[in-house]
Amino acid sequence: MNAVQLALLEALQRGPRSGPELGRLLGISRAAVWKQIQALRQAGLPLPGRVRRGAMAGYTLPTDCGLLDAGAIRRALPAALRDRLRFEVLAETDSTNDTLLRRPAAARAGVICLAETQTAGRGRRGRTWYSPPLGGIYLSLGWRFADGLGMLGLLGIVCALDCAAALARGCGFAVKVKWPNDLYRDGRKLGGLLLELQGGPNGPCDAVIGVGVNWRLYRPAMIDRPAADLTGARPDIDRNSVAAALIAALVAACESLPQREPGAVQRAWDKADLYRGRRVVVSGSSGKTSGLVAGIDDRGGLRLDRDGETITLYGGEVSVIGAGGAAV
Repeated sequence: MNAVQLALLEALQRGPRSGPELGRLLGISRAAVWKQIQALRQAGLPLPGRVRRGAMAGYTLPTDCGLLDAGAIRRALPAALRDRLRFEVLAETDSTNDTLLRRPAAARAGVICLAETQTAGRGRRGRTWYSPPLGGIYLSLGWRFADGLGMLGLLGIVCALDCAAALARGCGFAVKVKWPNDLYRDGRKLGGLLLELQGGPNGPCDAVIGVGVNWRLYRPAMIDRPAADLTGARPDIDRNSVAAALIAALVAACESLPQREPGAVQRAWDKADLYRGRRVVVSGSSGKTSGLVAGIDDRGGLRLDRDGETITLYGGEVSVIGAGGAAV
């Protein structure tokens, strides 16, 4: 999404606008306005035309599609956080994680990067995260830990639990977790986290923690699995307030990690686990392993019960085994 498209969307936030009116506001021709509208539509954002007395009267944004605003997000944060974080809101980037990772570690600690759209959003295990304009909340946090990598085994688990709790509080519906750090609503994927760590065994360690949450599913067919969004359940919620809640949850998870008692984390995961007690198959680099989900261990590994024997896995993709015996 380029600067002209961003300015166009900012104009549409103030109400429907005709092509000539948008052209005057942006300093471009009516034909150029139409070209930018078409580009946004092709990127996945529906921009319906407003019809009056049988003629096209202008373009309008879909409902509940406010742009991200750094000032509004900062104001929605707890007061203690407002001056501790640096905010960047980008019209477009390849991925918010990569935007931070390209910088020296010292230059990204305490930085929040958000984007209206990602051209190469990344999920776990090399998957693409579909990131249409205004279709989701895409953000990353840079953080420095004094401890080394070996002390951060529960980081992804804690971040997922805290983000799930923040969404549940702010949106009023249950959010479940799927190992290792996916977020689900009504059995459908709502979002996920991507953690990327740099450092040694003795510290310090630098983390970039990315979160992607579906805000509004304009094109569900572009996603390779059943998906849920936030506005489908709560059309009245505010995008900037939800972004602030996720940021506060990530910071709380990072700051509280050294004090989080592993047993308490395990119990919290059990309560929120989408697949607790279900038969699953875990696909990894060494093949597939199946069993009943039996929680997590004190380092965040997935515990599986296999005919009375418990094994622990630290990587892989989890799929539930349906009634017909197929993984879904």
